Amino acid sequence: MFARVLSPSSIRNARAFSVSSSALKAAVPKFVSPASVQLKVGLIKQCDRHPDADKLYVSQILSDETDKPITVCSGLVDFIPQDQLQGSRVVLVMNLKPVNMRGVKSQAMLLAAEKLDSEGQLQTVELVKPPLSSQVGQTLSFKGFEVDLDAEPQRLNAKNWTKIQARLFTNANGHVVYKDQDDVEHVLISQDGNDQCEPCSVKSAFNSQVR
Repeated sequence: MFARVLSPSSIRNARAFSVSSSALKAAVPKFVSPASVQLKVGLIKQCDRHPDADKLYVSQILSDETDKPITVCSGLVDFIPQDQLQGSRVVLVMNLKPVNMRGVKSQAMLLAAEKLDSEGQLQTVELVKPPLSSQVGQTLSFKGFEVDLDAEPQRLNAKNWTKIQARLFTNANGHVVYKDQDDVEHVLISQDGNDQCEPCSVKSAFNSQVR
């Protein structure tokens, strides 16, 4: 038996195919389950203007059954009056890395819908409201992607959060949904909610991106 002798052009083509295959695999985004996001019901106890940033609020928010609030910064000054935030029930993204925002450490993020105008410019920002029947500190999850409540929440890195965020929307009913790879909508509800549990929602920012 004789070993097959490849011509230089065949070798180049084989290498090119190998590189193209690798690039194709790298281009396919890895699925990140929305169950990896720790979402909780929060209650804003106090909302103040950031002392060193005109566009930011600094809020003290209850996120569990204790009376110790967490600090959350939000860029909502141009969109939501301060008095409307005071006492509001909100949805918190809890397992992102804390961020220092002009000298104030923000420990979580508020989930909100962004409505664009006809020219694609940001028109309104509306906070996502948790189900009326939910309690402060209660875990929220997308139906079909339930969270393991017994597991210790893992830190969600910015890259994976961006992938999940790109699939978060409000639908025509104002319900917050995660659109999976087949464009099936999974509504955001209380973790222990049943089929009759109302989803998280917005008042008017329908068919919008959620961030």
